[in-house]
Amino acid sequence: MTKTYDRKQNLPYSATELRPLVCCILVAAVTAAICVLFGPTSIDKTGLVSILRPMDRLVPSIATISSATTDPTASEIILAVQWLFAPAYGFIWFYFYPPWSSRMRLTVANTSRTLSDAKRPIGLVIGILFFGVWILGDLGLIAFPTFYNGKFVYPLGEAVPQLKLIYASRIALAVYAWFGPIVETTIIWMFSLLTLNAKTYFLPQPA
Repeated sequence: MTKTYDRKQNLPYSATELRPLVCCILVAAVTAAICVLFGPTSIDKTGLVSILRPMDRLVPSIATISSATTDPTASEIILAVQWLFAPAYGFIWFYFYPPWSSRMRLTVANTSRTLSDAKRPIGLVIGILFFGVWILGDLGLIAFPTFYNGKFVYPLGEAVPQLKLIYASRIALAVYAWFGPIVETTIIWMFSLLTLNAKTYFLPQPA
C-alpha cells in the first residue's frame, strides 16, 4: 500500500507520532512496578523463572547480576521481564522512525544545519565511535561495559559506585532493569541513523 505524504513529513516528529514509543516505555515501567510491589510467591517464582529461562541465555547480564543480589530469583524475574520489551522497542524505533527514510534524512539535515562547520564532523565521528564501541561491547568483541553485558554493575566489587545500590534495593534494580533495554535499543537505532545518514549529516544541503 502506498503511503500518502503531506507537509508534516518535512517536520520533526511530533508528540503524537512519538506516542507508540512513549506508551511502550510506560507499560514497561508499570510492569517493573508490579514486579516490585506485588512480588510473586516462592511457588510462582519457580514457575516464572522456568518460563523466562531463555532470556538468561539471550541476555548475559540477567544471570550475572541477579546471582549477586540477596534474592536472586526475584531479581532474575525483574530483569528478564524488562528485557522482554527489547524487541518491542526495536520494532517501534525501526518501524515508526526508520533511519533510512527520506523524512529522517531531512530531520538529520535540519539538525546538522544548526551546528557549526567545526562541530558537525566532531559530533558525527564521536557519535559513530561511541555507539559503535558500545555495540562491539554488546557482541563481546571488546571489554566495554553495557547494559546488555552487565559490566556496569558486575562484578559487584568493580561496579560503578552509583549503581551498586541495585544490589541492595529492589526498587533501584527495577529502575535499572527498565532503563537498560531502552538504552540498548536506542543506541542501536542511533548508530544506524548516523551511519546511514553520515553524508547528509556531514554535508547538509542548503534549506
